[in-house]
Amino acid sequence: MKFNRLLSIFMLLTVAVSAQVASFTSLPAGCLSYGMSPSGTFITGVDANGCFVYKTADSTLTSIGGIEAYGITDAGIVGGSIAGTTPFGPATVAAIYNPSSGWTQLPTVPGGGYVTGTGDYSYIFGISDNGESVCGMYWVNGGKTTAYVYNTNAGYTALQDIGQSARANCISGDGQVAGGWWQDASRVPIRWSPYPSATPIGQFGEANGTNSTGSYVAASDAVAFGNEPIIWDAASGAAIFIPIPAGAVDGEAMAVSDNRVVVGIYSNGGFGSGAGFINIPGIGTVDLVSYLTTLGATGVTNCGFPQAISRNGRYISGITSGFPRKAWFADLGQVPTGLTNPELEIHTLAAYPNPVASAQTTLAFELRKSAETNVSVFDVNGKLVRTFSLGQLSTGKHELVWDLTADNGTKVAAGKYFAMMVSGTLKTKAYIIVQ
Repeated sequence: MKFNRLLSIFMLLTVAVSAQVASFTSLPAGCLSYGMSPSGTFITGVDANGCFVYKTADSTLTSIGGIEAYGITDAGIVGGSIAGTTPFGPATVAAIYNPSSGWTQLPTVPGGGYVTGTGDYSYIFGISDNGESVCGMYWVNGGKTTAYVYNTNAGYTALQDIGQSARANCISGDGQVAGGWWQDASRVPIRWSPYPSATPIGQFGEANGTNSTGSYVAASDAVAFGNEPIIWDAASGAAIFIPIPAGAVDGEAMAVSDNRVVVGIYSNGGFGSGAGFINIPGIGTVDLVSYLTTLGATGVTNCGFPQAISRNGRYISGITSGFPRKAWFADLGQVPTGLTNPELEIHTLAAYPNPVASAQTTLAFELRKSAETNVSVFDVNGKLVRTFSLGQLSTGKHELVWDLTADNGTKVAAGKYFAMMVSGTLKTKAYIIVQ
């Protein structure tokens, strides 16, 4: 999906002059990339021969065997899966690849685990920066998986769930925080820390990536109006909703850097469709193809599914949307700081007091561009409760008071609500707890 509405604005972006322009590289045909090392030195993923390691400095591609590869360190240590052995016979098992010794299967999971009818036993989906901790899931019976963290010194830690399946998709660089999902009525995005304790960070969705300390978690959250990209901020204990174009039906944050640069996906709802985005504090959300092109990259046609970002936010890897999918690597040419385009950002919408036990709460927000603005309040099931048509608002700070009544004048029940603001082509949300 192309963001033509943003493109004309984005071309006005003021960028600090850099001696090095951005670049875009397509990996060899057949490669699908799922992980990148913290400094952007290596990319790992799968191809027709199994798993690979791609060195970004000289485009060297090395086949390493195995079945799947999802994470890699700057030392070239890979977390993934291989054809291994279990108490039940041969199966796909979690394993760690070391350039000096090859693949090593993880030990038998707690309780012995289970092998599915398709031969699956355990998987790795994330690896810490030093390669000593990994995360993933293993099967405990035919209908349940357990999320886990494995440390080479401490062994397995089964992560908290609610009795149904769970999976850890990512682990922080220091190995102290994991993110993923557990199954309730639907998947719920989860942050685990300290292990094995869990914190739900949204209503429906999953967590996909963390920064080096786990202070930020990239995820998706949804009620009834589609998935939306969020960043969970541990310092505030709240979700930062990434503004998205009003016409987009789905969005998902896939990875976040230490300086809170976010990459992810927008979709128009079609299977296999999507457009990559980058969100930079002070700039907002911009189509990734347009951003790279403006920074001087050539040959950029499709950044549909960004998968990883370096710790400093300069390097990004992913796969294209549509079919056949292909792996790619992007260098922004500079660490994305000192950039300004205030027309593209809506500041985070916030409610106070929150939780609210009194007669009203105030919704505060700041617009960086004058636009037609509306605020809607939904209940936890996505049912529209209250609508505020605010008209054309000027740039700057604004507030509106919600008296906790629905459009029909009745008081709302206690529970969780969502305020969604649409201003021009962008929208953002905030949670409200009514006690």
